[in-house]
Amino acid sequence: MLLYNQVSWIAILSFVFSIYPYYTTKEDSESNHVKSSEKILMSIVIFNGGESSPHKPLIYPTFDFNFRIWPNGSNHLTGEGKKQMENLGRSFKDYYKYIDFPAEILEKVDQSEKLLTKYDREPIISNKVYKRDDEKHPKIKQSANINKVDDGRYHFRTIKIDNYVESAHHFAQGFFGNVSGLSYIERPLSPSFYLDSINHTYNESYNMISPVTVKADMDYLLSSGRACKKFNKYVYNALTQSPEAKFVNIYYKTLFEILGPKAGINNMDLLKLPLLLHSLLILNDTVSRYEQALENNSPMIDISLKGKLNLPQWINQTILKTLFRLHDQVWRPLLYGTKEQIKLGVGQLFNRIIFLIKEKLQKAFIDSNDAIHEKPEMFFFVVPDYTLYALRLALNANDMETRDHNESIDTYITRVMNVEKIDKINYGQALIIEFESVDHDKKDFLLKFYEKKSAHPKDLIKMYNAGECGKSCSLVQFYNQIKDILPKQIEKECRI
Repeated sequence: MLLYNQVSWIAILSFVFSIYPYYTTKEDSESNHVKSSEKILMSIVIFNGGESSPHKPLIYPTFDFNFRIWPNGSNHLTGEGKKQMENLGRSFKDYYKYIDFPAEILEKVDQSEKLLTKYDREPIISNKVYKRDDEKHPKIKQSANINKVDDGRYHFRTIKIDNYVESAHHFAQGFFGNVSGLSYIERPLSPSFYLDSINHTYNESYNMISPVTVKADMDYLLSSGRACKKFNKYVYNALTQSPEAKFVNIYYKTLFEILGPKAGINNMDLLKLPLLLHSLLILNDTVSRYEQALENNSPMIDISLKGKLNLPQWINQTILKTLFRLHDQVWRPLLYGTKEQIKLGVGQLFNRIIFLIKEKLQKAFIDSNDAIHEKPEMFFFVVPDYTLYALRLALNANDMETRDHNESIDTYITRVMNVEKIDKINYGQALIIEFESVDHDKKDFLLKFYEKKSAHPKDLIKMYNAGECGKSCSLVQFYNQIKDILPKQIEKECRI
């Protein structure tokens, strides 16, 4: 089954994007407390990337890609996305006050012009992380670029897709950039670039880190939606053959028949919803920011686009809201509607988390001094929003929206489409797992869970209720909670 230009339904399943703006948050009375390194052995931070320009496989055929709006082309971080990631990095820098950066970082200030290089297109990785992460992938090579922040404590891992790699680098700019003496070379934008960087001076991305990157169709760890054929088969069946999918395709048939031809999508249905929504979401956010800038009389705005930057005439906010709700309340739950889908989708990432904890635990017993407390390791995983959604779902099954046994399908769809509060995934949303020693003798250990709802500075890092584990639990409790979704041989289990 093929879409336009021979793009298969797998392309749709492979890229699921956040479909609500990240910045609508409420003030919270809880203060963002500062972490101490006294007991922390390791932090694992898993976060969604920043806003990007439309991704080519998900641009509907009649969409007019405007290079004045997105000058860097398809699937790169927008100026807003860069700002989101740098804000997120700064939030974690402020949160983990104990971090003492290597002196080499400060020395890089004098080499600032050399650091203004584009990140390597090929996967780059330090030897230490190579042994830990992806030794089965011979294409990963050692980078010749020496301008890296790496003293063995900071590990970045993402998918080999431009916007995710750029998200890692801009996060690093914010995370490492608060070090005294380290500053960015800021360059004001010309008006034509303004839409891509509203209220944000462009910072060339320092090549300070070497994130581990693996091609998405080989990445069972972070992008199983593309790598795992069996997962794709389950999802395809769920989005075409399930009672929910069949009901939606009948109930919204008229709407799909109207919108499909306008967007150039043949046989529009629930399965192809992301193909329609992806570009509309980003365009809608851009239009909103542009109109806000006009209202504020921003000096750098490109006036020539006034009246020309709009949503297509065949779409309006009411229809857009309906499509958003269909995606969040029906499409996305079907993506991970069974335990087997969660297992194939994110089980390997849980395997990696368990591996990292076990490795750190072994070091804790072997290391007789306190060096392990002085230098806690940090692992940063930049993931698609659907991966983060599945992780949270796996930790807290109560978040799963399911149909009651005696509930008719039409009653169920009506109910979920009218839910007042939707659990959406925002740009820069993060899940944090901290591994801590409870006592100074390192005889007892604990996992603690935290969450940051978005990249916005007003969204504080708070304790997260991880289902049966609660806000903290022992390693045994954590393992017992997730053991049923841990694949034993992911590549074998993904074969059809």
